[in-house]
Amino acid sequence: MRRFHEMLIVMAMKYPPFVIRSIVVLQICLWLMYFFPTDACAHQDTLEKIKNSGTMTWGFDAEGGAPYVFHDPAHPTKLIGFEVELVDAIARELGVEVQYFQNAWDSILLSLQRGDFDIALNGIEITPERAQSVLFTRPYYVYAEQIVVRASDNRMNRLEDLHGKKVGTLYNTEAKRLLEEMGDVAVSVYSGQVEPFKDLSLNRIDAVLVDLPIAAYYAKPNPQLRMVGGAVGEGYYGVALRREDAAWRKS
Repeated sequence: MRRFHEMLIVMAMKYPPFVIRSIVVLQICLWLMYFFPTDACAHQDTLEKIKNSGTMTWGFDAEGGAPYVFHDPAHPTKLIGFEVELVDAIARELGVEVQYFQNAWDSILLSLQRGDFDIALNGIEITPERAQSVLFTRPYYVYAEQIVVRASDNRMNRLEDLHGKKVGTLYNTEAKRLLEEMGDVAVSVYSGQVEPFKDLSLNRIDAVLVDLPIAAYYAKPNPQLRMVGGAVGEGYYGVALRREDAAWRKS
């Protein structure tokens, strides 16, 4: 799936939007068949509530949330992003509408547990720590970490080159864990996706290590920045559910 996302980046430069959209919709249908089987509609609890009310509430953070979910620059009241497409497809499969629920990313799982919305889907990495408090569906996306540096800086080309450097990353992520395990990296942690790239451009940090989709979206169009080395590691995104929704997940 990571290769599929990279392919979309390349194709977006060559083909009209309706071609890209058709490919995305096809891939979404395949995802749905895999991690949200159609016979789930027969289940109970939260899913039964969703079916009865005709509405599924989705928690996310659109502030600096590209490319997952963000406001369309041309139409600020409209949400776009590949996870918007995915959630809309899930809702169509269930025969319900989607109600959007903006939530700060660093508290999104707490809000899910509190019952503020039915599902949380926002580039949430499946980790053992998170799996202790919420349930995850089967993965819908395979991600890897990517290093970003200033275009004029040739000191770093692989993960090992980050030793002794000041590196920005996001709160509670696999990238943060990798950097901390290196021991001598000065890790700058950010709650939003825009800020680390801004600080990198302003020479406040030496590099950024984040998930590949984020790096591709923010770094590739910026002539001041460049992605270096190959993708590092591998992990999975999943839809988060409350622990009492185990029956829904198994259906």
